[in-house]
Amino acid sequence: MAIVSALEVTISGSYRNFKKEIIDYEGVVGVIPLVSDEKALQHVKRRYAPRWISEDARYTDRLHSERSTYVDSTRVIEHDFSYIGKDVRDLSFTEIQDLATAKDLLTVPLWKKVSLRVAREKVYDAMHLIVHGYSPDFSVGFHKLPPII
Repeated sequence: MAIVSALEVTISGSYRNFKKEIIDYEGVVGVIPLVSDEKALQHVKRRYAPRWISEDARYTDRLHSERSTYVDSTRVIEHDFSYIGKDVRDLSFTEIQDLATAKDLLTVPLWKKVSLRVAREKVYDAMHLIVHGYSPDFSVGFHKLPPII
């Protein structure tokens, strides 16, 4: 268990459903790793808002595209992020987004925009570059590469 500082974020805005109707939402709450306000706004709009809206039981119309997202409030809290202490090759979509936010990894794909395997490879490549200073050789096989925790 690794409890660290985080931001609890409340958002509002609107999105389009698959019928192209505009749906307003408000009071949607989620948690992200603690980053600057500028980075928080960037990551919330791109990485988190679609997931948070989709997971909120009040909004049953499937999200097709975001129209607008506003950060209404933030509050520093303590949170246990499940990506901490895990091999990046085993992360879920949600954990990948949390790690990408915490390390500001802009090359990591957004939530469910690619397959989980591709997202894991991209986050592995980004972290390998940070840790070792160069990209790994994926030709040896993804699961034969050394773990990055």
